[in-house]
Amino acid sequence: MTRVLKMGREEGQALEEKLRDEGFEFGPLAYAFFQAKGQQVVVSLYESGKLVVQGKGTRAFLARFLPDLSREPNPSNDSPEGEGAGIGSDETGKGDTFGGMVVAGVAVPESGISELREAGVADSKAMNDRRIRILAPWIESNLATRVRVLSPSEYNRMHAESGNNVNRLLTGLHSEIVESLVEETGLSRVVVDRFGSDLPVTRRLREKHPELEILEIPRAEAHACVAAASVLARSGFLDSMAELSQEWAVDFPLGSGSPVPPAMNAFLDLHGPEAMRKVAKLHFRNVRKRLEK
Repeated sequence: MTRVLKMGREEGQALEEKLRDEGFEFGPLAYAFFQAKGQQVVVSLYESGKLVVQGKGTRAFLARFLPDLSREPNPSNDSPEGEGAGIGSDETGKGDTFGGMVVAGVAVPESGISELREAGVADSKAMNDRRIRILAPWIESNLATRVRVLSPSEYNRMHAESGNNVNRLLTGLHSEIVESLVEETGLSRVVVDRFGSDLPVTRRLREKHPELEILEIPRAEAHACVAAASVLARSGFLDSMAELSQEWAVDFPLGSGSPVPPAMNAFLDLHGPEAMRKVAKLHFRNVRKRLEK
């Protein structure tokens, strides 16, 4: 069993202290604040704020440590209430210093939901990269999809054109992808992971498509169509980062953690500050501070 929950950093620190006191075994995990292993359960808190609890002991763990959160209906590998045929969209790269961003959409007919579940498609944050690379081509071969890969230069330009507001940028990209899939498939149900409290994608889409049923909700990856989109977005971002590293002869790390400053220094030594816009998000604080030196 797998559950994916939202958790703030302070809540995560409190949970980490409890687990250490209970003797959980901690180990390193990329893009995560921690990963802890206990009896029949693995608990991972990612930098994105997603808490992933996996294993046969999931229910017992949630009942003991997170009784309030565990009441939220959010199984990542079970169909959520009301799931049906629809179009899902998701993005990757928003929190990564290096690289641009990838937004993907997948249209899933009723018959495709069980196929995705049986194939093991889930929130990409709960899957390893090897499995993602296997599943992404299968998804593209069997379903209608759209993937928009922004290079760092494109991201920086479009971010500026969006008033330096990443939510405006995301709203436009998600809406374009969904509209394209609506026109191709005729599906009228849309599920998007909510990134703005004012439901910006819903408002944008309903200007042209008032007939759509739109779910702009937290933890939307519980829906098969959004989980599939998250896999495609992650696969596209991994590919783009590999190409970027090869092009500039620097191993660019994912995320925005401790490996980033050494990579940034290596890049600047090789290529200079003027080239930074071609590999990194210029509005990130760590990039601005480094360029100001």
